[in-house]
Parts: sequence; C-alpha cells; structure tokens
Amino acid sequence: MALPSPHPGRAPKEDLPDSLSACTPSAGGAPPRRDLDTLAELRSLASEGCIHAFARLYDATSPHVLSLVQTAVPEQQSEEVLAAVYIQAWREYQQKSAGTGSCLEHLQQVVWRVVRRKHALHL
Repeated sequence: MALPSPHPGRAPKEDLPDSLSACTPSAGGAPPRRDLDTLAELRSLASEGCIHAFARLYDATSPHVLSLVQTAVPEQQSEEVLAAVYIQAWREYQQKSAGTGSCLEHLQQVVWRVVRRKHALHL
C-alpha cells in the first residue's frame, strides 16, 4: 500500500503549513524559520519528530526513491516497497540511527535493505 501524499494536489515547493512552526527551531525568540528547502534541514527536523518536515521530505524525494525501487522490484510491488522505505526511514530518524550521510544516500541504503529483506522473505 502506498503512502498517500500528505498534501494531495499541492506542489512540493508550496509554502509550509502554519503548524510546521511548532516543530521549526528558532533561536533567541526569532520568528520560526520558513525556508526549509534543504533536505538536510528537513531530515534534521524529521529526526526531532516533525511530521510536517517528513512530509515535505517525502514530497521532495519520493520520485527519486520510486525510480530506484522500480529498478529493483516488479512495478506492481513498487508502491508497497516505497511505503516500506519511508516507514523504515521514519523509524530510523526517530531512533537517531540514520547515520551521517546525505538524506538521499540514507534513503538509497534503506531502499536496498528493504528490497533485500523483501527478496529474502520470498525465497
């Protein structure tokens, strides 16, 4: 089952919802930052439990991750695997076990782990 887009009909670069300000760090009483355009910032906020940042990260990376998944599994399984990848990524962000590489490098590693696990279950 595929993860539904958290923002159906919205382009990924649209302004963030107001509720994101609750999980956006601000320094010294400064207004909350609204320029969360880098994957590193989104990943950092997601690791702090910010679901809005994770949704934005999903919107920004899922086309790339889906193309990786489609090279490894039959098309009819690709959305199920894509969902598993993001569920695992969320868990790793919460456990602070996502490593220190870039966001896309981490997601690529998760893709291969999920695909290997899926193949191992079907052998």
